[in-house]
Amino acid sequence: MGKQSLLFGLQGRITRAPWWIGNIGITIITILIAFFAMATSPYLLVVILIFVYAGFALSLKRAHDRDRPDWYVIVPYLLSLLSSVARFTMISSAPEATPGTSELLLFAVDIVVSIWGLVLLIDLGFLRGTRGPNRYGPDPLET
Repeated sequence: MGKQSLLFGLQGRITRAPWWIGNIGITIITILIAFFAMATSPYLLVVILIFVYAGFALSLKRAHDRDRPDWYVIVPYLLSLLSSVARFTMISSAPEATPGTSELLLFAVDIVVSIWGLVLLIDLGFLRGTRGPNRYGPDPLET
């Protein structure tokens, strides 16, 4: 599997090693870009979204190796995105507002996403993939 397919393709299976290497690399590059880029740069958001997508693609392929359905990875990414957009919208519209029901709901969503993220870390990062072929393709350790 080529680097472009590894980071941006949504099909196939990958083992733990490329998942860890890819995610650690994405994290380091994202931190460096955020540190050195100006926070107001309109390009910063685009670059970060590209790296978030690459992390999503890695996790989806790793979930395929564990024979997990797509929603297993899609739901926490989607909840996190919706929470971030909602939080940004609330801060932009009323930066001095006191916490209310919507903030508590977002806090609850963040807790769910955090727990689900921990489950994903353990499942995708530490457990072996399905032995032999599964519905997502052949075993990457056998090819």
